[in-house]
Amino acid sequence: MVGIGGKDIAEGLPKLTLAVVWQLMRADVLQFLESLGFDEKDILKWANRKAIEARRPDLHPHPHPDPTLTLTLTLTLTLTLTLTHPN
Repeated sequence: MVGIGGKDIAEGLPKLTLAVVWQLMRADVLQFLESLGFDEKDILKWANRKAIEARRPDLHPHPHPDPTLTLTLTLTLTLTLTLTHPN
């Protein structure tokens, strides 16, 4: 990751440490889903379907200069919705 070094983690800077942890979690989840035969397009389709079902247009992906951030934001909001309203 650009802009984050071992010194930042050793100093316990919470925001930068959280950024590293989030990227590790994201990579692990994507690797797991890919092992099940899903790719990022499948995840976005699922997230879009959930947003439509919940009538939450704010959960639809919005263009962002970093496409991985678009997926991350959409997935985070959708998972939050799914966990708080499973049906």
